[in-house]
Amino acid sequence: MITVFILSSEQAGSDHKKTLESFGNIVFASHRVVNNSEINGFIDRNEVFTEWYCVLNDCEYVDERLSAALPVFIEQCGCKRTLSFYKKEGAKVEICPRVFKAYVRLPEAGLLPACFDKASNETCLNGWVRRL
Repeated sequence: MITVFILSSEQAGSDHKKTLESFGNIVFASHRVVNNSEINGFIDRNEVFTEWYCVLNDCEYVDERLSAALPVFIEQCGCKRTLSFYKKEGAKVEICPRVFKAYVRLPEAGLLPACFDKASNETCLNGWVRRL
C-alpha cells in the first residue's frame, strides 16, 4: 500500500480523480496538496501511515504497466529512500523521483530531496508517468 499526494498544477485538463484512479487498488490514503510544505507537514506529524509515499501532479498519471509494477517495487526493491520513474512528454523522456520512504522530506521546490543519491535510489523501468 502507498500514500499518494496529488499536487495542484492549475493546468487545463487536470483531473486529480484520474491521477488517483491510475494507481489502482494500492492506495492506502490520498491527499490533495498545493506545495511540498504541506507534504512535509504530514511527514513531520507522522501522518504518513505507509512505508512509502508518492507525489504526482494532478495533470499526470501512471500508466497501466507502471501501476501493475508499483506494488512489486514498493514491496521488494532494495532502495533506501527513493524510487524513480521515467516521465514521458511527447518525445522528451526524463527520470524523476516520485516515490519516497515515509521519512524523506522534500525541498521547497522540486522533487529531488537533499538526501538523494544514486545508491539510495532505484529506477523502475516498467512503465511511464504521463500527462493527462
